[in-house]
Amino acid sequence: MQMTDRKGRHRMKTGKLKKKVLPIVIIYLILLLMAAVSCGRPGSKKNKLPEEDVTVISGADLKKVVNADGTVRCADPHYIYSAQTLPVKSVLVKEGDKVTPETVLCQLDTTALEAKAAQQEAALEKAEKSANQSVAAAKHRLDSQVEGINNGTDSVLVDSANKVILAKEAYEKAQKAYKDAQTGRDQGLDGGIYETDKAVESARQQLEFAEKYYDDIKDDKMFSDLSKEAAKDEVDACRLALDQASKTRQIALRESDISLADLAVSEDDAYQAYLTAILAQYAVGRNVYNNAVSESDALSTARIQTDMTADELVLEELLQNIEDARVKAGCTGVVTAVNVDSGTLAGNGTLFVVEDTSDLEVAADVKEYDINSVKKGQSVSITSESAAGKEYHGTVTYTAPAANKDEDSHTDLDADAKYRVLVSVDDPDGELLIGMSVRLEISESGDMKSIDLPEEAVYTDEKGQSHVLILVGEGPGYTVTEADVSAGKSRDGRITVSGDVIKEGAIIINDAGRYRVDVGRSVQM
Repeated sequence: MQMTDRKGRHRMKTGKLKKKVLPIVIIYLILLLMAAVSCGRPGSKKNKLPEEDVTVISGADLKKVVNADGTVRCADPHYIYSAQTLPVKSVLVKEGDKVTPETVLCQLDTTALEAKAAQQEAALEKAEKSANQSVAAAKHRLDSQVEGINNGTDSVLVDSANKVILAKEAYEKAQKAYKDAQTGRDQGLDGGIYETDKAVESARQQLEFAEKYYDDIKDDKMFSDLSKEAAKDEVDACRLALDQASKTRQIALRESDISLADLAVSEDDAYQAYLTAILAQYAVGRNVYNNAVSESDALSTARIQTDMTADELVLEELLQNIEDARVKAGCTGVVTAVNVDSGTLAGNGTLFVVEDTSDLEVAADVKEYDINSVKKGQSVSITSESAAGKEYHGTVTYTAPAANKDEDSHTDLDADAKYRVLVSVDDPDGELLIGMSVRLEISESGDMKSIDLPEEAVYTDEKGQSHVLILVGEGPGYTVTEADVSAGKSRDGRITVSGDVIKEGAIIINDAGRYRVDVGRSVQM
């Protein structure tokens, strides 16, 4: 019994031992398997990375291209408004309808406008009759004045002309009197001066004779002192007579000067009166002319009032408003938005949007490190999955001079700067539609380099940023590193990428999915 008990206990111990050893063995085998897998995994320190798993960029592989995502839109959309705040009577188009400039999009209710137009037309008719009467009266006044001017019968003009004639005659008479007096004096024909000149000459001769006689006898003893005294007295008397005659002549000359001066003043006064008459005639003529112009202006005003009065302008505006109530497209295109219904009030915003589907462009945002490589006129490849993967051709038409703004119109300094670029679609075909998302590849982009890689070399994170894995180092040991890139559209298993890391000598892993777990680890080639 005891032996049996010991065997039994021994067997029990053996069973417990087997139960403990089995899990340990399994764990050991799992660890061995993990180690084997780790040793055999590509990119581990114990294995070299095959050369066929990487792309070493050479200068010949690089090409110039910038990739960007964009949205198709109409290059020149037309937003249709109404200048009038009127109820909408009917909407005549729907989204997707093709329109021409004369297509009526909606009809506004013009009942009130038509009533006002009828009232204004009646008022205009009455105003035209009154204006016609004004024209007739103004024309009569103008014709009368023009007739008087042309025929020389205008009383005001005739009176001023007569005054000029009389003033001229008076001036000519005064001028002749002055000239005659001046000529007579210059030629010695002045009677008063002539007589005094003769008297002076006679007195001078008598004085000379008396002086000669006195000189002859004053020393002659044959003559008595009484005779000599009498001769001397005669000299003094003759000298006094000459002095008196000279004074008389001076008085005559002074009186002649005064008379001549008076004639000169009379001539000047007559001349001034003549000039005054001429100026008065000019002023009268100017007034008559101005009156004629005023009458002509009055006639023109009356005629203008007949042709285009304020009432007529109001009527034209009402009729134009009635015409404008037929809201037209004004352009050729497709209706892409209808923002109004029958019964609503027009005039409070955009009623319709019409866009030309054959005039398309792509709006895209290019990253900061790419924007200097994008220039106006560069060729662009445009692809869209929505348009059956077709490739379209485009041209850069605009690059923004400043980074995009936030909703407050400020540059967001905390985000990566992006710049708006516009690209014309050069070959639209009806399948590339407004609003589609497209991928752009902008060629001839300056210093920005790109390369075609296997599409497995590129992956995108949850934020939409594209990445590749590159090997950093001088070899034979390298570090697997993640790098940001800008990726284009995949075609035939290849994808175009660009970015700062795309340069000659860079080593890029062809299958990023297999090696992402090795980011930060060292590998050998």
